[in-house]
Amino acid sequence: MELTPQERKQIERLRKQERQWPLTRWILLGGGVIAAAEGIYILLLLFGLISLHSNTTSLDNAHFSDNILAFAVFWPQCLLMMGCSFWFIAVARRDWHGNIQNRLLLKLLEVQQNQPPGPAKIT
Repeated sequence: MELTPQERKQIERLRKQERQWPLTRWILLGGGVIAAAEGIYILLLLFGLISLHSNTTSLDNAHFSDNILAFAVFWPQCLLMMGCSFWFIAVARRDWHGNIQNRLLLKLLEVQQNQPPGPAKIT
């Protein structure tokens, strides 16, 4: 089977991804854990701001509006961090041993290339 240069380039890219996957999965797992820890830390700080205001007896609306503004600004960031951390960990867990479809494709291609050419079919 003859491959075009573009197909060979794609195959080399798949082989490179398979070689780099052990390091990549640890980077994804570590990044997911770090992003989750940062998101939880920000979430705890935000809830601390809200509970700080609820414990005071004075009706100082300026501090309350500042706290609500901080919550409104940082809450989407917290959600985004938690979503990214979930995705990083899920991808690392799903493909822990590598992408099975890519590995199967590369093995089939290797077997096909190592197979000696058979006799020509006459029809």
